[in-house]
Amino acid sequence: MPMNMSDIARLAGVKRPVVSMWRTRHGQGARHPFPTPLRERGDRGAVLFEDREILEWLRTTGLGNNREAAAEQPLHSEMLLELASNPDPTSSLLLLQHLTQQPLQDLTPKETDEALLMAQLPPALLPPELDLTAPEYAALLPAVDSLTEAAYSPEHALARVVAAFPRTSDDCARLAFSPAGQALFRAVLDEVRAETALPVVPVEPEALTLLAQTSATSESGTARSFTALQPTLRTAHGRAAWRLLAAQGHVVSASSESDGDALPSGACLALSLLAEGTSPTTAATRLDEILLAVGPEDRALVIGPTSLLTNEAGAAHRRELLANANASGITLRYAARLPKNLFLRSTRHRLAVWVLAGQDSVAPTDAVVTADHGDARLDAAAVQAIAADIAVVMTGDESALVTHAFRAGGPQRRDRAQIAAEITAPLRAASTRVLGSDLLAEALNADADLVATLNPTADRRAEQESRVTWAELAADYGRDLPGIRLPVADLQESGPGTVAAIGPEELRGVAAWGARRIDRLRLEGLTPRARFTQPKDVIYVASGGPAAVVDDDGGHLVLAPARIFRAGLPQGSVARQWRALPAVVAADIATQRVPDKDAWRIRLAPRDRAEDVERLRREAATRRAELQGSLDRLNHAEQSLLQALASGTARLGPPQEHDDALITTTSEDQTAGDPAEEVQ
Repeated sequence: MPMNMSDIARLAGVKRPVVSMWRTRHGQGARHPFPTPLRERGDRGAVLFEDREILEWLRTTGLGNNREAAAEQPLHSEMLLELASNPDPTSSLLLLQHLTQQPLQDLTPKETDEALLMAQLPPALLPPELDLTAPEYAALLPAVDSLTEAAYSPEHALARVVAAFPRTSDDCARLAFSPAGQALFRAVLDEVRAETALPVVPVEPEALTLLAQTSATSESGTARSFTALQPTLRTAHGRAAWRLLAAQGHVVSASSESDGDALPSGACLALSLLAEGTSPTTAATRLDEILLAVGPEDRALVIGPTSLLTNEAGAAHRRELLANANASGITLRYAARLPKNLFLRSTRHRLAVWVLAGQDSVAPTDAVVTADHGDARLDAAAVQAIAADIAVVMTGDESALVTHAFRAGGPQRRDRAQIAAEITAPLRAASTRVLGSDLLAEALNADADLVATLNPTADRRAEQESRVTWAELAADYGRDLPGIRLPVADLQESGPGTVAAIGPEELRGVAAWGARRIDRLRLEGLTPRARFTQPKDVIYVASGGPAAVVDDDGGHLVLAPARIFRAGLPQGSVARQWRALPAVVAADIATQRVPDKDAWRIRLAPRDRAEDVERLRREAATRRAELQGSLDRLNHAEQSLLQALASGTARLGPPQEHDDALITTTSEDQTAGDPAEEVQ
């Protein structure tokens, strides 16, 4: 099979200019000359080489970064493009191979019929009468088997075929999202799936293509449910994308609605991707059709151009669309500009996202969350933060809109946001007023003994929480100090003259507090200026999942990536009646969903509540110790009874009645005799 120089680079695991350097340096006079180009030319006049000669040259010279080049050669040759040019038969064969887990050339007609019968897929994706001896299928069997062997699995081979589809004007066009853009949308869909089990319905071919690019092979418990609208099943590329989702282990069903814009009956999550470069007028017309299809129990995730969804250019269209949506009971819950560089080849087209909800799908609210991630760097922390923000809004939990730390922006009144020239993030996230009596009632229901010990009282007026960003907290209300890095081999000392080291393992409960120690003399030799914690320091970690603990004693080492927050008096012109209390800071860090500190919002507390907070911590620790003692005694009792029953030296009597949660002994139980007398 012919290969161009880009194919050779991908096969060898190097950059494209490296192949040009190889061709120049290893000329015809060299010991191992680079293969001679073929006389034929590829697309756009590209120079082609025989794949067998390239593989032999790579094997002989040992160049390149891919030792499996010979096995993976079909993935980087003209064979892949030829199979991609026949999307329907190729994708059908790869899906059948996924179901049978056997080479197609070895399948018997009986095995094929059994696999088709057990497939439980829409007939449009895998026809029950599929015949491998038909000419359109038989000619492709050897190539499909070779491609699967090179890709190690049929689903990976099918993913490569779908990614190789050429751009077309009338089919499911391949959108060139960058790896960072694919990671963002994959994280959003994963977070949404974790929060709601609604089936996802792509309403246009572009949305289906997005799903095919971002839905990884499902693992146990991660399979999604997708519903195919009839228009997305009418093209060969659309059917191939659906077959990829089915091969990845997801549940794929077909809607019975004949109208292309009609969503299936029952609650669902409509996914819409308005094509890049769409004008505000065209996008508004298409979005109006989507809004008409959203039912009372449906939710919608719309990704489209910022020119319509958030920017001033589309304000007139946007106001009309949202006014009509509100009249139909559909509310806007989230609007945000997305980061740059979502596309592989274009930086001009900018995208935004909307979350819409039918009137019966989530709890009603007058708030809409607005944000601006336009200047966010698409690293892992920002991706997770944006995905968590969208997932929280998708749940419809109004209390979460207040307590969740949105990465940028926050909730504001919907009527103000919808009439604005631009939907932009508020300068500070809004927060509701907190009524102390409601919180005391919650505490009383949770643990009446603790509340009785503290004897709290609540003011009659409601107060608004004061929350600050992590940058404001570290600049004005304390210091953010880094941990140190030490060799793991040195963290094994014990006994006198050592100091305990606290890292992420201790914060997450994986290692016991103080189990890892280092000799002070050794520490002096490694880091003479090592920093020790002070009493009431907050030891926290962000990477890998936020966790935090208040160090009541101090005198510990903190191992990076864990860090120290040391609360202090307010600095500068900030309101001095507010303080950063260690217990509150640690509690807020521990409840964060994302490792991006830019997304954290930390509560401050009035300065006259510091003593009350410390008393609460002491009483809660005492109460926790009492409960732990009860649990320990319960575990001991259970183990003793298990041993007695297992040895056959005891048996259980009839169950006793429960009255108002108190165990009482009835007269019948008393006359039956003491259970101890039954011990043999």
